[in-house]
Amino acid sequence: MAAWEEDDVSRIIQGRHVENCPPSTESTDFHPVVKRTVTYIVCAVLFNDKDEVLMMQEAKASCRGLWYLPAGRMEPDETIIEGVCREVQEETGLEVKITAMLCVEAIDLYWFRFTCTGHVTGGNIKTPADADTESIQAQWLPAKEIRSNNLHLPIRAPDILPLIELGIKHRQAGPERCRIMPLNVAHSGISIRLVLTKTPNKVLLTTDGKLPFRVRTKSDRSITQLINEEIVGKILQFPISTSPNPITTLSEINMPLSICGVLSVEHYGKPERENDGVCITVLAKINETVIPVLQNSHQWVELSQNTVETLEKLRKPYHCIQLNHLM
Repeated sequence: MAAWEEDDVSRIIQGRHVENCPPSTESTDFHPVVKRTVTYIVCAVLFNDKDEVLMMQEAKASCRGLWYLPAGRMEPDETIIEGVCREVQEETGLEVKITAMLCVEAIDLYWFRFTCTGHVTGGNIKTPADADTESIQAQWLPAKEIRSNNLHLPIRAPDILPLIELGIKHRQAGPERCRIMPLNVAHSGISIRLVLTKTPNKVLLTTDGKLPFRVRTKSDRSITQLINEEIVGKILQFPISTSPNPITTLSEINMPLSICGVLSVEHYGKPERENDGVCITVLAKINETVIPVLQNSHQWVELSQNTVETLEKLRKPYHCIQLNHLM
């Protein structure tokens, strides 16, 4: 491999930062600023030993009395973990230790929700006597009953139900379930790093040994567009089909990749306004029905058996961070 040792590739696919392989310095016309040009939501799915999930009752006038997961907007000069812990403490009265990120959701690359899980380490659960502008109270409620609506609980929005389900599945996935944590790495833009495999033992790199990388511009509208058109579309050439409707452009292939999930989320947010960006590393594989031709700037690099086994584990459900495109 030209620029990386295999250990560095292994670190990336395990959701770990590689110090000697910095992201691209590609210029961009979009500058993310928290609570101005970009919105980051943090959310917590927390369970106790009784398989109950922590819920809070809203105090805001627009949704007062409705129930929701502890969640809210990240503040300037705040990391993802700091934001999750602050929201849980403000809305439920409990202190929490985060142990994994469960899900990344995105709308048009300007709104992101980062959902994490962990366990309670202290504090006192908020009661109606403790009500304030953040919430009325918090309670541990049976997760399965919430999913089935047997409690007839007035939910603020049903978008939390898949997150609770994901949290349950994560708990059931055993000791090898996702343990990926957000990384405190500064980025000035919003960017996607791609770990793209063709077969279980080959990964796509530039000729100087870097993973494909793209910084968001104003014209980019989704993660799939960024990956499919701006990264893959400028690296891979797909053969023209002999069928009555030949494939001539990437958009006509309708996503020739299968996205397995997210391997890492890098954000630091300090100092504010300078490093409010985020870098998301996505694991994907080429669909075997369409075999592309590489541009001269990239190469398929064979990985060791240990790295291949790591990739295979990460492709299993609930072993890496789930990626959802909301719009």
